[in-house]
Amino acid sequence: MDFEIGAYDAELFYSGKLEACLELRVSQYRTYPTDHGTKYRFAEALLQTERCEDALQYLLRFHTDDPRDEDFNQQILDCLRCLGKKKSDFLVIPELRY
Repeated sequence: MDFEIGAYDAELFYSGKLEACLELRVSQYRTYPTDHGTKYRFAEALLQTERCEDALQYLLRFHTDDPRDEDFNQQILDCLRCLGKKKSDFLVIPELRY
């Protein structure tokens, strides 16, 4: 994310324009789908706009790629709290590869 977009993102987020912030972060996620910070900010925007189920679905993908990532793990816990679930409700069954 370049400086100008980052500044605009922060302005939207901290001024409470969360829907506009989500739109920007969706655009950034589509442009930079493998960037860790972009993925984190995208999930953060989903959480802030109370799209907790959507956030959990995306975070499941990120968690599958890197289950030890503490940033995404914390967001998963935030989603579970938002949905009234417990940590034990989040079960990831690893793929078996032969």
